[in-house]
Amino acid sequence: MIKVVFLISLFGNVVLYAIYHQVFHQLYNMGESDFGSTLLNSDKQLLKFVTGIPWTSRSIHFCGPINELSVPLTMAKFLGLRIETQMDKADLIWSYHCKWNEIKSQLRNIHFDQRLNKIPGSDGIVKKAILSTRGYPFVPKGFLLPRDEQAMNIYLQDNPKKKFLRKSSFHGGVSLYNPNGTSVWDDNEILVQELVEDLLLLDGRKFDLTAYVLITSVNPLRVYINKRWLVRMSQVKYLEFESNPWSYSTDSYVVSDHYITNVEISGPLKTLTKAKFPQIVALKSHMNSLGIDAEAKFQKVKDIIVELLMENLPRMREGLRDFPKSGSSTFFQLMRWDFLLDSRGDPHLIEVNGSPYFGCVDSRNIARMNRVFFNALRILDMVPIGPDHSKRERDFVMPIDVTVNPEETNQCLESCHSHPQCKLSFPCMEAIHFDFLSTVMIENQNMGEYERLFPLPVKANSSTEHLQGSHPHLSSEDLFLRDWFKGKCQLDKAFCA
Repeated sequence: MIKVVFLISLFGNVVLYAIYHQVFHQLYNMGESDFGSTLLNSDKQLLKFVTGIPWTSRSIHFCGPINELSVPLTMAKFLGLRIETQMDKADLIWSYHCKWNEIKSQLRNIHFDQRLNKIPGSDGIVKKAILSTRGYPFVPKGFLLPRDEQAMNIYLQDNPKKKFLRKSSFHGGVSLYNPNGTSVWDDNEILVQELVEDLLLLDGRKFDLTAYVLITSVNPLRVYINKRWLVRMSQVKYLEFESNPWSYSTDSYVVSDHYITNVEISGPLKTLTKAKFPQIVALKSHMNSLGIDAEAKFQKVKDIIVELLMENLPRMREGLRDFPKSGSSTFFQLMRWDFLLDSRGDPHLIEVNGSPYFGCVDSRNIARMNRVFFNALRILDMVPIGPDHSKRERDFVMPIDVTVNPEETNQCLESCHSHPQCKLSFPCMEAIHFDFLSTVMIENQNMGEYERLFPLPVKANSSTEHLQGSHPHLSSEDLFLRDWFKGKCQLDKAFCA
């Protein structure tokens, strides 16, 4: 009798799950004006009729200027998420330029099943004044003035023809900087960064690559990258800046918020994008036609992201100690990484935006931004699957889903110490490991437009492959997850990449 009840309950949940994925698929393909429309309202009534349970949605709290969060607001309405005014009561807290002290004071008791779009200790990555002055070979050299004035003068003596950009310590406000001009500080610091001049151009224009990177956990480290990169081009041709740099428009050497897309101009990417190929596919095809190994160069981009995250792991993990009730997946962050490519196709990291702008984005990219946000929520298991908002997809993960290494299992049944890989055998597995493996299963199942960046794909051809072996910043959880992916890859090729 118990088995029958269990099967009926399980079957009912599976049916609900299927209904909702079908509904979301229909909504997902609607126009922007249809989000949260009659279909969703009628489906609420259907579920109430079938289950007898009133609709209760998950909640989301927005911390920051609400007028700059139109995409998250639209998607919240689309998914039926309830807007929660109290930060500590919400299932999901979306932080956008929200003061960290405000977050920390209200969420000191944040618990394991809440999610916050902010990773403590990520300043070393997202703050330009830190990122550009640490001497990374893949970041244009930077100086924080007046603190680094002496160092900059020495650098200028050895590199008198170098040009520099003056930047805000945060984001925006870029202009050409004259190092020979009069320096008036007024107690304000400014960031000066070397200008990458030998650029790969598109139709004679400077362009950058924008990638959205989702960190779902820092212990163990789990990172995903959106495969649909955005190519943004400056409005004015770069050659005009080269001919007269000190008097020409910043739009010739800066990819500003008024960037243009390749479909608006006659250029090397237009033919393929007009045929509905993604921008990144068109760019790679163009690079290959120039004799540049595009795949190798984009692998370098991924390596840079992994290397920088690995170096900053200790600080990020240290920040978690202030939140003793949180879980391994409580804190996540959706970042935007901006790169330039030089004439050889080598990438240069320009900045990492820890709070990407999801406001009233250009109509050309509104659908893309909705997809970036929606797919991130799917990976995070924040898309509702039924009338009970406490249910998540990970609740359906069973031990059979996470078992690996069948050859060693017989030994492990006799003793959990009989083989080094017995820690991966379910009878020997610690509860904390099964907990985050349940989350990992759903993350990989729901990657959609994202791909796994770390743990590295099992067959990765990467210069950072050694980072998964003996890097001093790797924890025992990182090594456990690395070994689990290797074992899972042997049983299911979907977990190899």
